[in-house]
Amino acid sequence: MMMSTAVAFENWQSMPWFSWYTDSGFSGEDLVSDLFGFYKVNYPRVYWGGLKIASKESALRRWDHYGPISRYKNTGFLPLLFPDPIEKFTCPRPYKGQLPRFMKQVMPYKFTPNDDIVRRSNDKAGIINAFQ
Repeated sequence: MMMSTAVAFENWQSMPWFSWYTDSGFSGEDLVSDLFGFYKVNYPRVYWGGLKIASKESALRRWDHYGPISRYKNTGFLPLLFPDPIEKFTCPRPYKGQLPRFMKQVMPYKFTPNDDIVRRSNDKAGIINAFQ
């Protein structure tokens, strides 16, 4: 549910009537940041040990080399990684990486045509009866 809502919101931000104000729809970090926030709220703990955080100097080099992250669109939940431009033998452009292990604990449910997870009742209130 969180993933579909996040994608819907990014689609909304990408609409022409909204994009006159910002180009942030599907920015490189948006969906991964939303997913990280989901884990921080639903599975509270200290996550810093599971992350590889770049130094301020390295982050500024990346910004100077690649430009604003909103220039790079990411429509998925895998992180878009920006190699440090001074490192030798690296990919010279952003590429999709892998999520940290702790961000793979919850996987989206894949619906099939025969699924009967949620069915609306016929009453006028429109109450959802789950798992019928």
